[in-house]
Amino acid sequence: MTRNQDQGSAIIVVVVFIMVVLIMISTLILFNQFRTQSLLSYGHQLQTYYNTKSIISLVMEDYLKRLHNEDYSPQSYSLSLFGNDSTRISIEPWGFFLRGQCESRIKKTITKRSFLFGSKQYSEFRYALNLGDIKNPLVVAGNTSITGDAAVGIMGIKAGTLAGKPYKGSQTVYGNVYRNKESVFPLINTDMIKYQRQQLKQINKSLTSPLLYTGSERIYLNNQVYSLSQEQLQNLKTNGLNEIVGPGVILLTSNIELDYIRLLNQITLFSDSTIAIKDSVEAEHILVFADSISIFGAAVLKGQFIASNGMTIGNGAQLLYPSIAALLLPNNIASEKEFIVGDDVLIEGEVILAQYPGIFQAQANYKLTIEPTALIKGIAYSDGFMDLRGKVEGSVLANSFYFYHSPTIYINWLYDAEINLPALSRKFVHPLLLKQPSELSILQEL
Repeated sequence: MTRNQDQGSAIIVVVVFIMVVLIMISTLILFNQFRTQSLLSYGHQLQTYYNTKSIISLVMEDYLKRLHNEDYSPQSYSLSLFGNDSTRISIEPWGFFLRGQCESRIKKTITKRSFLFGSKQYSEFRYALNLGDIKNPLVVAGNTSITGDAAVGIMGIKAGTLAGKPYKGSQTVYGNVYRNKESVFPLINTDMIKYQRQQLKQINKSLTSPLLYTGSERIYLNNQVYSLSQEQLQNLKTNGLNEIVGPGVILLTSNIELDYIRLLNQITLFSDSTIAIKDSVEAEHILVFADSISIFGAAVLKGQFIASNGMTIGNGAQLLYPSIAALLLPNNIASEKEFIVGDDVLIEGEVILAQYPGIFQAQANYKLTIEPTALIKGIAYSDGFMDLRGKVEGSVLANSFYFYHSPTIYINWLYDAEINLPALSRKFVHPLLLKQPSELSILQEL
């Protein structure tokens, strides 16, 4: 009996051992299969990435020619590979940038990517300062500092004293001064913005679906067009909505105040009215068109904000790279408008005040004001007046400068302003601000 028990115990041990071995072998096989699939998937994703980069290289030259011919219509391109493998890309203007939406297929792997495109360095931005008024001298006073080359009129740059403070620098410009008999001041390309506005205006709001609550705190737009009013937005937030994810378009049917909401991934907001963005809003890669835009202090945003009647950026707001704040004024309302960039504002990108469409006027009387503790890392541009008292790490382009010290207005005086072109990152990619870009470049993947 004891011998039979020992044999039975041995058999059980052997069976258990075999089961453990089988489990280990099964686990190893499953692991290897999973790892193989992961490696194949990674390989396919990597291949789709390089296929995407290849088609971008192939189509950029064609789209660049279209831009030179002022053709801003969306274009689609495709690249056939082996078997059913393929890569497609659609390119269209998106604010002052181009947006490419790509879909690449390798076997059963489909990868979708979006890119922003800008321009390589425009030659017009090689100056730290570019002054449109070539008839009068530029006068620098106080702690003004200009580092980089300057393009001014034939009368050049002079040191002066204002409010009892003489110019404190050892030289008026820390770079070369180019005195021009003819202006080299460029005009902003507003045609591409005009085209996009027209396309958005042509969408029939009555035929679009309202943005509805889906039972989740997040709504995906899925490349669709929706309408939204202030009342509808408030109802959505009451139900628990706190995030809207693009790509997609939202047509705003009333004045809108945005607060306590996240807007992510290629959302276009279009309004004929006013948009107020509170400091509780988080936004990344958004495009906003409105009659008037107010960005309140402490907001941290990444996007393009383009208004046609009024623009204010409150104290402490941050617009992170690549961002644009532009007030493009129609000719009939351009008179005496002011675009204010408040104290402690950080803008990594472009600040623009220009007529819409761009028509150069020697005596334009609208004004871009950059307060003393504001910092612009990129481009500050005004084809009217510019009251610059803050700091620009990049290029400043102004038709004329403006400074008020009671009771006198000083034209083409800079007081306690700082301009430093070498401080701008070499990786900075410009949006398509001017016509005839020489070369397109990928700014970033969205």
